[in-house]
Order: sequence, then C-alpha cells, then structure tokens
Amino acid sequence: MAYNGFDISGKVVLVTGGTSGIGRAIALAAAQAGARVVAGSTNPDKVSAIKKELTDIGGEQDATTINVAEEQSVRDAVAFAVKRFGRLDAVVNAAGVIKKVPSMEMATDEFERIVKINLTGSFIVAREA
Repeated sequence: MAYNGFDISGKVVLVTGGTSGIGRAIALAAAQAGARVVAGSTNPDKVSAIKKELTDIGGEQDATTINVAEEQSVRDAVAFAVKRFGRLDAVVNAAGVIKKVPSMEMATDEFERIVKINLTGSFIVAREA
C-alpha cells in the first residue's frame, strides 16, 4: 500500500540505519512518497534485503553499507548516493544502538561505542552530507 501523506517525488534521500526499525520505516515511506532512496547499515545481508524491498516499491532505489562511526564509510556512502543519483537532498540519521543495562553497570568502552554511533555518527553524517 502506498503512503500518500506527502510527495517528495524526485528527491534523493540517504537513510542511515535504514535496514531496520524506524530507519527502515522511513526509507520505505520515502520511497512510497516518490523519493529516490539510498538506505544503509553495517549489515550486508540487511542492505541486500532493504534494496529488494525498496526496488519492489518502484522507482530508482538503492542501498549501501555504512558505518556511521567511521568517517570514511560515511564519505563513501554519501559519494555512492551522489554518484548514483546526481545529488543528495536529505539525510535521515536513524542509525543507533542501545544497551539494555543500567548505566552504572556499563563498561566505559561500551558507553563510548554508543556515543560514537548515536552522537558522533550523526554529526559525521550531517557534516559529510
């Protein structure tokens, strides 16, 4: 069923964390609303799966691997989107991780990993886009 809540036909949208959860839902809704979407995540199998889902919606769609915690990976994903579609109109930073453990029990390296993905990663994506 097509989502008819808005029309973004022809816009190019990069969605990080676009293979699951909120990111996946946004990627699919953007494609249904007419956008050309590049969805990405760190999991190659999920990237392949979302590419098929997006393609099944119709129009020009794609997906790529992206690790928002690694600057070069972000640069590569942005370059991929621009090369594929000629420009980039919007970015949705939906990549993120959680750890279901009380913060007082969390190891410092795990906390730093969460910050790197959820906070620094969003900054890197916005800056590079």
